[in-house]
Amino acid sequence: MIATKERQIEVYHATRTGAKNEILESFRKLGARSDMSDGNGQGKGFYVWASRNNALGHALNFLGEKSELGNLMLVKFIVRICASNWDVDYELNPAFAAKFIYDNLELLKKIPDGEIVIGGLPLRTAASTKSEAHRTFMIRQGDKYKSFGFSNNEGDVGTAEILGKIMDRLQEMFPEVVHRIEEQVFQHPELLIGLKYVGKDPLPVDSIEVYNKKKMRWEPIRM
Repeated sequence: MIATKERQIEVYHATRTGAKNEILESFRKLGARSDMSDGNGQGKGFYVWASRNNALGHALNFLGEKSELGNLMLVKFIVRICASNWDVDYELNPAFAAKFIYDNLELLKKIPDGEIVIGGLPLRTAASTKSEAHRTFMIRQGDKYKSFGFSNNEGDVGTAEILGKIMDRLQEMFPEVVHRIEEQVFQHPELLIGLKYVGKDPLPVDSIEVYNKKKMRWEPIRM
């Protein structure tokens, strides 16, 4: 049995309103559900940013794009996070994933060789090793070894994808171990970049902002 400790925080989801505001209205009336998206290969769940600034930065990356899906929209939720309903988005927080795998390398080796494939190359997890002197670990991918460290909370896309896939599989195989670590992480949400909601109940929306391109500003939507 996993003991849960909840921490209330603000989280944000950046998306578009829909051509006829149908996405906006869905959020306003129904909230957000964990089965709304497959995560584009990251695993099912509803993905959010742990700060408004990160959500804004993500949304503004698409500001210059022409889209038939409506205007940019920022959806705010006030939630209580615990490991029974939330996961760390390990592709956005690769340092957490790297530290966990480094500390639990024997669990990594229990993932069958070739079960995880990235870019067409299978991971040979049984051959994984680590260097305590350099605080790194190595995983064989195809015919080469790839090294992972955890000195900061950033990583290239390829590294983040590998770590994310590994953590998803470890969570399936050893849920209590992963959830125990996540409970510790959730006590310091200010260190997180992204989270994934996997609970069954819809998340009620606290507020919605839509970007007005003509006035170049975010405007609140009446709830």
